[in-house]
Parts: sequence; structure tokens; C-alpha cells
Amino acid sequence: MSDSNVQNTLPPARYLTDTMVFHLWSVSPWLRFAGVVTYIGCILITLFGIIVAVVAPFTASLTVKLPAAFGGATGAAIGLVCLGIGILLFFAARFVYGFGAHLHDYILSNFDRELEIALENNLSFWKFQGVILIALLALIPIGIGLAVVVKLTGL
Repeated sequence: MSDSNVQNTLPPARYLTDTMVFHLWSVSPWLRFAGVVTYIGCILITLFGIIVAVVAPFTASLTVKLPAAFGGATGAAIGLVCLGIGILLFFAARFVYGFGAHLHDYILSNFDRELEIALENNLSFWKFQGVILIALLALIPIGIGLAVVVKLTGL
């Protein structure tokens, strides 16, 4: 959609008040902090996933006294799930940090493009969260179905 089409469908532009700018300024460090913490969590869970995926298949012989679920292919699958979660966290961290960083840059520079980029990052974050939510909601009936099958078959 071109800018002229967007402008025709939106209400007239409004300018930011001092109170709005103050709130944007106040939230910016928290967004950047949340982004950095999420990046750290992304790195840690990705490393954990890689370690578990690589090491778990070799620990099956060490877990003879434990149920089979603690080693072998199941452990590797858990590691791959952690790896996937780490990759997803990267995108969440990127959008949150970008939102905070560009808000900060907007306040310092007063360039409208910085605010636009900040809001684009905010939009991207919430779109991403929506897609993740839809995927998780789709997994619920699959999980229930698997639980019923396991219970009925005694696996």
C-alpha cells in the first residue's frame, strides 16, 4: 500500500504533546533493558539446546536405571526444541530492543523517521507475538490428542 493510500484511510495526523514525549522517554530504557535481557536468554537457551541435542544421545547408556525418556532421542528432541525457542527469542529481542532504541533516538534527535522505525518495530513485535500465539493455540488440540492416544494405547 502506498503512502497516499495509507494517508487517505487514516485520521489526520496529530502531534506529540510534552506528556507523550515524556512517557516515550520513560519507557525507552525499560524496552532496551527487556531487549538485552531477552538477547541474553536467547543465547543461554540456544547454548543449552545445542549442548543437550549433542550430548543427550550419548548419555543413553548412563541412564539405564532411569526411564528411557531421560536420554537418547528424547533428550536430543528436547535440545532441538530449546534451540527453536532460542531462535524465536532472538526475533522478539530484536523487535523490543529496536523499539526502545529508536524511541531513544527520536527523543534525542526529534527526527520523525526514528519514531516511525520505533513504531514499525513495535508493530513487528506484536505481529510476531500473534503468530506465535496462533501456533501455540494450534498445538493445544494436537497435545490433547497425543495425550489421549498415549493413555489409550498405554505407551
